[in-house]
Amino acid sequence: MKLEDILKKFLPSTILPKSIESLADNIDKFGKIGAGLLALLYVTGLIIFGLYHSSLHIRSIELFKVRYFFVGFYYLTFLFLHLAFPQWWLKRFWQKIVYLLVMLVLVVFLNDVHNIYLTYLVDNWTSGTSYFEFSPTHQSILNVNLILLVGNFLFTPFLFGFAVWMAKNVKTKQLFLLFALFALYFNYSIFTMFVFPYIPDAIGGGQAPIVNIVFDKDVPYDVTTNFDISGNVPGFVSPYYYGRLVYMDDNSIFLQEPFWYANDVYEIQRDDIIMMRYTDFNPAKIGQPGLFP
Repeated sequence: MKLEDILKKFLPSTILPKSIESLADNIDKFGKIGAGLLALLYVTGLIIFGLYHSSLHIRSIELFKVRYFFVGFYYLTFLFLHLAFPQWWLKRFWQKIVYLLVMLVLVVFLNDVHNIYLTYLVDNWTSGTSYFEFSPTHQSILNVNLILLVGNFLFTPFLFGFAVWMAKNVKTKQLFLLFALFALYFNYSIFTMFVFPYIPDAIGGGQAPIVNIVFDKDVPYDVTTNFDISGNVPGFVSPYYYGRLVYMDDNSIFLQEPFWYANDVYEIQRDDIIMMRYTDFNPAKIGQPGLFP
């Protein structure tokens, strides 16, 4: 089969050059489309990353970072899979439900803590005991998180579908925009709470890497104690400082405690830290099983 026949089979006739002279025009067209897509990815990534950091009370942001292309790609992909695909490509109600349930399972298991907690629940239900431990407070946190995730994840596509139905049948742009914006807000919230923080930092995600911290000797105790794991993890007697590196700029380093339930972000001056060692070893994963990050 000739190349021309293959192109005609797989590509729309509107984008095939009808002559050698038109090839340059098509290359120019694709170049503009590519530039537009890159701009869309960058701007989307910049906005999402900025809003995500604002939710962590981090006001510092750099305008020019390759990472924004990745963030924009991740968010737009999630937006398409969560809202657009079930709305316009799945016609039957049962298909939408099955698809959303499968996607929900994938999102739930992005988080190691959810995996461990579900194992803990199954172990207690089947045998009455489990290797893992979760305090009542931590169980309440996880139960609320899972309820919010499941409810919002399943509700949002149908809210968006209702907005599309309103636009077609009621012809009221204001109501369509209102419901569509609510759907986008819920979609963004799910992405920033349950998806982006668990995409590895090495590929542009928001998963904060674990670092072993060496503080300057003059740093006050009330700063270093937040990252000293010796009081929480058996086997560590002397002070050992570990944290999750959320962000850093020219003046500050933004850290979280290494435990999964720690949400506070601490801004520490660069001069207060002598060294940070990046490591795959997370001491919160040993000792107390319920302290998995």
